[in-house]
Order: sequence, then C-alpha cells, then structure tokens
Amino acid sequence: MQMNITSVSNTATTLPATAQDEEAIATQAGSAANGETDQKPAGTRVTLSSLGQALSAKRQAAMQPARNQDIDNSNVPDNIKDLLKRIRELKEQIAEQQQKLNAIMANQRLSPDEKQKQLLQVQSTISTLNGALTSALGQMNKLVRDLDLTQDQQIAVASLLAV
Repeated sequence: MQMNITSVSNTATTLPATAQDEEAIATQAGSAANGETDQKPAGTRVTLSSLGQALSAKRQAAMQPARNQDIDNSNVPDNIKDLLKRIRELKEQIAEQQQKLNAIMANQRLSPDEKQKQLLQVQSTISTLNGALTSALGQMNKLVRDLDLTQDQQIAVASLLAV
C-alpha cells in the first residue's frame, strides 16, 4: 500500500505505509520539522487510497473496544451503552478542540487576523460539539427515565458518564 503526501506547492512524495516503515516515516517527518529539508511547504494534504482508509478504519475499530470496555462490560441496556460511547467520543473531541484553541492562543507566529480567524473556527466547532453533547445527555436522561433502570444500573450509568 502506498500513501501519497502532497504539499501545497503540488510536489508529491510517495511513502510506504506499512507497520515496518512507521519508524522511517517518523524519521522523515522529524527531519522536516527540524528544518532539514530544502523547502517548507505552507501546508500538507494527505490522501489515502481506499485500501488505506479501510485499514485505518479497521485499526480504529480494533482500538475502540479497549477504550470502551468498561461500557461494554456494564449491566446497562445496549442503547444506553451506545449513547455512553457517543457521549465519551464527544467529550474527547471537545478536549481535542480545546487543545487546538490553547495552541492557537499560544502561537506567537500568527498574525492577529489569522489568529482571530483560527480561533473563531475552533470556537465554532466547540460550540457545535457542545450542542451535540447537550443533546446526547438529554437523550440519556430520557432513556434512563423511560427504561425504568434499577438503582445499580443508574449508578453504573452515572459512573460511566463521569469518566
């Protein structure tokens, strides 16, 4: 499988995307980050083939069960488990966006206009994610009431929401 990395200047580098070559890719990326290349592109676009996308999705799916194992092992109904996973995912996405926001605010190389533009984009994303989280939490409250969960199940839901 090959992965094409194309910079804004329309130059392309084809890198092998196998597990054995991850170290070589990291070394190349580190060299580029340290200014060891002749030219610094303004931006980079990575395009994965359909096979690469499928492998990436498979790897992410394989990692999901470990991350949500506590939810899967709980004694709550499956629809609540699914919603708990979605809430956890939204919280993680919000945390990632908060990190981006902090990085933008700390970046002294950005012009005030560019910083403001990027801040507005990230804040908009955070707002959207917060809306989705609020909606999911509302759905969770409704499900807990409608399904007449036992006290143990309610405690399990509350503890899983707190993680």
